[in-house]
Amino acid sequence: MPLTDAKLRSLLNKKNDSVKTVADRDGMSARVSKQGTIAFQYRYRINGKPVCYTIGRYPELTLAEARERLLPLRKLVMDGVDPRYASETKPKNNIDDCFKAWFSIHVNANLRKSTVGVYKQIYNKYVVGLFPTRSPCKVRTDEWLQFFDRISIQENKPVVSYNVLRVMKNCLSWCYRRSMIQRPALLDIQPRDVGQTPKQGDRVLTLHELYKIWVALEQTKCGLNTKSIVQLTMLFGSRVSEIRSALKSDFDLNARTWTVPAERSKINKPIRRPIPERCLRIIETLITAYPDTEYLCPGQSYTKPLDVHSVHKMVARLRVKLDIQHWRIHDFRRTLSTRLSEQGVEPHVTEKMLGHVLGGVMAVYNKHDWIDEQLDAYERYHELIFAKSGG
Repeated sequence: MPLTDAKLRSLLNKKNDSVKTVADRDGMSARVSKQGTIAFQYRYRINGKPVCYTIGRYPELTLAEARERLLPLRKLVMDGVDPRYASETKPKNNIDDCFKAWFSIHVNANLRKSTVGVYKQIYNKYVVGLFPTRSPCKVRTDEWLQFFDRISIQENKPVVSYNVLRVMKNCLSWCYRRSMIQRPALLDIQPRDVGQTPKQGDRVLTLHELYKIWVALEQTKCGLNTKSIVQLTMLFGSRVSEIRSALKSDFDLNARTWTVPAERSKINKPIRRPIPERCLRIIETLITAYPDTEYLCPGQSYTKPLDVHSVHKMVARLRVKLDIQHWRIHDFRRTLSTRLSEQGVEPHVTEKMLGHVLGGVMAVYNKHDWIDEQLDAYERYHELIFAKSGG
């Protein structure tokens, strides 16, 4: 039954054995202390957590006035905003503040440089200046979804929208755990609600297709550095980033081994591969062609590695020229593993060639690289590719 003025007057300044709560309506109630003082309270849930908000004291605030003040408070809650923080003129931490703290304390100190670069690129292009006068906890779900729909639908970048969501959730959940912000509605948005998850590739090239790509690479007029990155990625089955960022010092030409150091490795551990004959020729050519840089495949300034966009542009041009099913440079890794498995090469050897972490007990106890077995598998793979070429 709703409160009345008569009921409040009967409770005011009357001592009680315990605190009483008398319900009104729409989440409002009157709290009566043991001494008989009365305060109007609004009880609600924000992000699933119960909250009690004091509206004012009776009789300084009448019942009618308390109900009038309740209306905008209920609207804030329906919009996903906590009334306790709605009066702030400047947010304690806006989205830019959150990202700056996340980068400074966590990302820069704990993640690989390449990952840091990707996160900063996403932040600078899509996030910086977003909702600048509001704390993330005050941004409604529909406003977040409008932001992601703009990327996914208007810009036609559904995968980018998914990646932006993933990075923002990582950042804001980190800030929430540190009590920098209240829990934002963004954390309840699922990847399926925005954009599109990156598709897992299943393309395995034939040996003939690999050879056709090789011939096209040999005939292309692009730079030696760009062409060699694609060729070495094909022959090693390595990640593009491993070749692109490789230093000359990573290659021991006497021992015929290539080591990707932990700080540039996706698995955060050194990756060691043998250097087969065909790869050795390319590496020696690159070292001779670019004597004034530490990078195996330098960019235009020689002070940085070749940027990945140049590689992808060249691959895109090759795809147009070649009459084969659509392929990506990353497909070389799946192709190497599949074709060598067909030849009876053991999975732990191909996993080492790909630079993967071995699973189960082997990951803990077996630190062997199987260099000799890798070299034998590489030579066999290259023979299969070039078997009909005579090269």
